[in-house]
Amino acid sequence: EQPQEEVDTDNVYEATLEYIMQSKIQEMSNTCNRLITNGFDIELSDGETHHFSLTIQDQLNLITLSSLVSSGETEIPYHADGELCKYYSNIDIMSIVAKATEFKTYQVTYYNSLKAYIESLDSIEDISRIEYGVEIPTEYQSEILKGMLTNA
Repeated sequence: EQPQEEVDTDNVYEATLEYIMQSKIQEMSNTCNRLITNGFDIELSDGETHHFSLTIQDQLNLITLSSLVSSGETEIPYHADGELCKYYSNIDIMSIVAKATEFKTYQVTYYNSLKAYIESLDSIEDISRIEYGVEIPTEYQSEILKGMLTNA
């Protein structure tokens, strides 16, 4: 009969905990990126709500549009998701750019604080319960996230 190998259950638990933690962090990162890419809704000067995606290309487009506004353009061609291209006022473009920046900054800031919170957990069960959007304990919130949550 072969002698049984002793299994160090502490090391197995640590390896499993680390794996679950890294998997959860990756899942939260994917969710954050998907939310950013899916974009946001904004009411513009026409009184209508429009949706704008934030793919990398969309973000680059907004930078370009912002520079057009800075150079004095007053009618800027662009389009909301599923809509035809039309002229937007420089005020509407700056509203879209501001909202896009705020939206992306919030998601990235929230994710970074969520990651710090997940890394503090030492139970597979606690880590498994984490979902994107969960309230993060204050001690894991960055100063920026605290400010954004206060002003929300």
